[in-house]
Amino acid sequence: MDATADTRIEELLASAHTIEIATTGGPVSPWLAAAYFAEAGPFVLMLMLEPGGATVANLRAHPQVAVMLQHGDAFALFAQAHGHARVVDDDPDADAAYRRAISVKAPEGAQLVAIPSLVPVRIEIDRWRLTDVPAGWLPAREVIRPGVAAGA
Repeated sequence: MDATADTRIEELLASAHTIEIATTGGPVSPWLAAAYFAEAGPFVLMLMLEPGGATVANLRAHPQVAVMLQHGDAFALFAQAHGHARVVDDDPDADAAYRRAISVKAPEGAQLVAIPSLVPVRIEIDRWRLTDVPAGWLPAREVIRPGVAAGA
């Protein structure tokens, strides 16, 4: 693993409050959504999503996801990743923990993630790809979750 890329993904995760998530497999497919999130390290993301929405329907049908972290500037560091998501049903501890973590990270989203009907979603990232044009990271640098095969 590239130590610099590892540090940069942690910095990007800390600075970003929303993530874009792409899903497939359900009634509206493909689908792209944005959500407030919190991270539990560089490979686990926590979101609160609408249970009846296209994103959750797709996740239940096909748990593979792609995500993107960016600040709206193609010349600034941005990251793309793929992994697996699951809805954490019927776990009041996870529900409360996710809501709290997201509200602390992104206070501007606290009112949204407080909506009682939302459900917690856990995304486990397999591989991040970081692009930073000014730093010469084109092609992108990879940060792979420990235990994931490099070619997988």
